[in-house]
Amino acid sequence: MNISTKTRYGFRFMIYLGMNESSEESIQLGEIADKEEISLKYLEKIVQILKRSGLVSVKRGPKGGYRLSRESRNISLLEIYESLEGGCSVIDCSINGECSKIDKCTTAEIWKGLSNVISSYFSSKTLEDIIIEHKNRNHMFYI
Repeated sequence: MNISTKTRYGFRFMIYLGMNESSEESIQLGEIADKEEISLKYLEKIVQILKRSGLVSVKRGPKGGYRLSRESRNISLLEIYESLEGGCSVIDCSINGECSKIDKCTTAEIWKGLSNVISSYFSSKTLEDIIIEHKNRNHMFYI
């Protein structure tokens, strides 16, 4: 299973905004693109998806930029993932039960179970959880 570049960059973008949510200032996209080493054009496309999903808000003007639409503790990883990937199903044929052979499929329960594990993990974590884990990991001391 591979996570798309769009989703990986989207998570990095959201984490960056979350790490700076205490600032009163909106964050310019160019700053994030530079710090995260992501193409600005590609990041613009990703941000549009996140904005349409209601996860990001934009402020126009000279001091404009991007912010989380709500606090990071109120944004689940599942919301981010589903907005970028469209769902947690690991195979296309299991989405909405569209496969005509689903009743006879010997592997259907495997993929359904895996999709449920991924969905449960993403549901159990918030953006804030990931930010805290990141900050704690970067402040560890090694002896």
